[in-house]
Amino acid sequence: MLEICFLVLMFCMFSSCKSPQKITNNSKQKQEIKIENDISSFDEKRMKEQIDRLIKKMISEQLFVDIKNVKYDTSLPVDSATGKHPVAEETDVKIKRKTDISETDSTHQEKDSISATKIDDNSTSSVKTNSEIKEEKKTGLNDLQKKMIGAGVFSFLLLAFFIIIKLKK
Repeated sequence: MLEICFLVLMFCMFSSCKSPQKITNNSKQKQEIKIENDISSFDEKRMKEQIDRLIKKMISEQLFVDIKNVKYDTSLPVDSATGKHPVAEETDVKIKRKTDISETDSTHQEKDSISATKIDDNSTSSVKTNSEIKEEKKTGLNDLQKKMIGAGVFSFLLLAFFIIIKLKK
């Protein structure tokens, strides 16, 4: 058990040896910007519009003809129920006319627009920059690290002493 304690204390000694670093950066920057604008532009616009209109008219006509032909036979006696001679031939013509008119209107519109822009930029800009960077590093051990190193050295010496005593027995 004593050996494990010595090993832990030695581990603490070796792990606490790294010294911390404190780094401080100070930077200053001064910048001057000078801009001169000289911009000229030219615009040209053209527009063309074209409209086409098409009207179609369709007429569809249907004729219905109904012909009825009835002939009476006068050579036979008169029928007592109707009071007429028997029919030998009779013609009846009926004409019906049906007309459909459909009209289609189609419009096509086309627009073209052309735009041209020319921009001349003769601007100048200048930038003046001053930078100053100051870096400061501080190294050293804090109090806890110094105590851990002391405990590790002490445990190392005790371990060496313990090993020497065991070897002599």
